[in-house]
Amino acid sequence: ACDDLHQTIWHQGTIYSASAAVIPFLFEIIQHKAQFTRPGGDFRPTPDEVAVSLICCITTGNGWVQHHLHSISEDGARERFAKLGRSFENELLQEKETLDSIRKHVSEHLRLLLPYLGSPESLGVLVCEAVSNFPEHSVWLVPELDQAMARENEEAVLAAIVASKEKLPRG
Repeated sequence: ACDDLHQTIWHQGTIYSASAAVIPFLFEIIQHKAQFTRPGGDFRPTPDEVAVSLICCITTGNGWVQHHLHSISEDGARERFAKLGRSFENELLQEKETLDSIRKHVSEHLRLLLPYLGSPESLGVLVCEAVSNFPEHSVWLVPELDQAMARENEEAVLAAIVASKEKLPRG
């Protein structure tokens, strides 16, 4: 089920209108994380960890047009949408609205991701990449990243924290 979610609301860096619609539900799962336990020896992620992973992937994703413009020209994209009876400009506008909706909701709940900075390597790295997209919160994010860096032992997560801090303006 987790793999299906990743492939349908975020697929290889591409986000969709469904991605924005699911964000509030993913944050709801995180808010109820105390209900989830990992049985001894089970290395599968808990539902809250899956929710954090999805939020971070969605936060760093792009719409289809933006994601694919590097491989097809703007003219090629216009032609493709015209064949579908859709406008390139409308597609870009819809993508912007989707991204704005995602950013707004994640920004409002960004603090809920911070406890996962100390998560095992891949999840901690995803959280670092996601929070660095919110420079408007650098005043409180940079100190949080500093604290996480002081506690962190995994090299990949430490590197991700440093990279995140470099993207954020000093408040």
